[in-house]
Amino acid sequence: MARAVGVDRRTVREPTEFIESDPMLQPVFKGLKPAGPFLPNVARFLGYRVIEIYANPHEVGIVTEASALISREGISIRQAVADDPDLTPEPELMLVVEKEPSGEALQRMLKIPGVTKVAT
Repeated sequence: MARAVGVDRRTVREPTEFIESDPMLQPVFKGLKPAGPFLPNVARFLGYRVIEIYANPHEVGIVTEASALISREGISIRQAVADDPDLTPEPELMLVVEKEPSGEALQRMLKIPGVTKVAT
């Protein structure tokens, strides 16, 4: 790994040994698994669209309400990815959908409590 990123091997080895020796960190890092392909970056190449929703991350029901609006349009959601508000300064919810939703649906998303911005 060190060679691949162009750093000294100790830069990789020492943190790894520290994590392995720490009873709190070890199960966290061993339990992390890849979440699968991240579609927002390639959605347009696949014929999909991405809806970016910015909101108060502590507001309840944003995913539910946005999904319901998309569903009522008869549009399938291929992937939903939400940033962790404790790890990302400006978290967003990204919905990868099979086709462009109507302007009316996007306007209704802006009315979901806590939503501050919607972009496609």
